Amino acid sequence: MENNVMLIAFESLFLLCLNFVLEKEEKKKWKEIKLLKKLEKERAREQMEKEREETKPTEEKGRHYTVSVAVPGSILSNAQSPELRTYLAGQIARACVIFCVDEIVVFEEQGETTKTIEGKFEGIRGKGQACVQLARILQYLECPQ
Repeated sequence: MENNVMLIAFESLFLLCLNFVLEKEEKKKWKEIKLLKKLEKERAREQMEKEREETKPTEEKGRHYTVSVAVPGSILSNAQSPELRTYLAGQIARACVIFCVDEIVVFEEQGETTKTIEGKFEGIRGKGQACVQLARILQYLECPQ
C-alpha cells in the first residue's frame, strides 16, 4: 500500500513537473509569437516610411528669384572724408546682407558711362569716380577674410 501511495505521489509530482515544463514552453512560444508580430509591424512601418520618402517630390534648395538693389554712385559724394565714404559703403553692404540681397547694382546718375571698374584705382577725381569707388569698396567687402 505504501508503494502505491508513493507511486501515486511520484506520478502526481511527475505530472506537476511535466505540466510546469509544458507551461514554460507554451509561455516561450507565446513570447516568440509576440516578438515575431512586433518585428513584422516594425518592418511594415519601415517599408511604409521608405515608400513615403520615395514618393516625396525632391525639394530644390535655394530661391527661384534674385533680389537686387540699385544704388546711385553719387551717394558717396555727400560724404566729407574717405573714411566716411568707406563707412557709408559698409552700412549699405550690411543692410543688403540683412535683407538677403543677392546683387547690388551701382549706377551713375549723371549719364557718364563707366563700363568697368577694372584696372588700377587712382583715387577720386570728381563726381564721376564716386560710382567706381563705391563698386570697388563693395567688391572688397564681398571677399571672405
